[in-house]
Amino acid sequence: MSKYSFLLLKNNLSNSSKRILSRNWRNIIFALLLAIASSFLVDMFSRVAALEYEAPPFSAAILCQWDCGWYSSIVADGYHRNPVAHTKGDAANWAFFPAFPLFTRVVALTTGVSAQFALVLASKFFLFLSLWAFLALVEKELGADAKLAAGLVVAFNPYIIYAHAGYTETLYFFLTTLSFLFLHTGRFILAGMAGALLSATRLVGIVFLVPYLLNSSKFFREKNLQSYVPAFLLGSLLVPLGLGLYMAYLHSHVGDALAFKNVQVAWGRSVENPFAILIAGLSVSGWERFFALSALASLVMSIWLVIQRRLDYAFFLVIVTLIPLSTGLWSMPRYIFWQMPFLFGMVIIFMKNRLLGGVYLVFSGGIGAVVVVSWALGKNFVI
Repeated sequence: MSKYSFLLLKNNLSNSSKRILSRNWRNIIFALLLAIASSFLVDMFSRVAALEYEAPPFSAAILCQWDCGWYSSIVADGYHRNPVAHTKGDAANWAFFPAFPLFTRVVALTTGVSAQFALVLASKFFLFLSLWAFLALVEKELGADAKLAAGLVVAFNPYIIYAHAGYTETLYFFLTTLSFLFLHTGRFILAGMAGALLSATRLVGIVFLVPYLLNSSKFFREKNLQSYVPAFLLGSLLVPLGLGLYMAYLHSHVGDALAFKNVQVAWGRSVENPFAILIAGLSVSGWERFFALSALASLVMSIWLVIQRRLDYAFFLVIVTLIPLSTGLWSMPRYIFWQMPFLFGMVIIFMKNRLLGGVYLVFSGGIGAVVVVSWALGKNFVI
């Protein structure tokens, strides 16, 4: 290589690195601004609920309700050794996977704040990371023009309360996005590591193995690079590691590796035919129909993703929809609106029809405000 060619290559690499760094900084700043705006929206309507609707005064305790209380017990005292009294019978915090409370415990120990406040801070922090990762993924796959829509559908999600209430939604969303981002760039070991954390965050995280295998086979067909095989095999073994370690811990701690599943009986949950549950929900009125419509929207989005030739997203979305649906309709909206492939599909739609995107954002912001006020008032239909 001549000296001139070497200098030209060096300059091109330098300019490319500068563009990447500049783009990353723009994404970081945009994600931070969206996270702040989202937090302001939730705080404002929580205070409105206190001022106008006799909700308790705004505090971390207002945000940290229901399942956040179970996570708080893990952060403060660890996992139970024996079940404790619960409204529907004895229950235990074994149903709640360890990744989020472990991260939160670091926050609590570092800052010295209460477990409840640490959970709220952690969920807000992971909202910022979710926005940053989703912007990077969407920019890579749909182009820079799609970033605005991507940021808005996350930051002003109709169930945005879950990004600020000490729940796992934002960590789960961040790890799902990161897993697919690494997978689509052929970084199998990093994808496997993110997948391991994902399976330690929620049981459905193990489903990432499906798009991992599907996308990897496509990668090998296109590139035919045998040097990737060891990394691919190691990554596939890493994905279930988070779930496996939690099961090993439960076996040593309470003598039941499946305690996270068996304790669900305390909440009256059992596994049934998800399609029968969906049809039954659609046939009645009230909130159950709304929950059923949310699940139906996710299944329709899976079909849309197939049409768009996003098979790995489609298969992931349909499986992680049917698993919680098989235990009942309750909580389906938040499960759906915090699934990364679902929001990715929405971005594709809004890029094709920007007017529809604008209408959706108005609708989403309004629903988000109602959900925040209802949350502050303790209305359990938003759970």
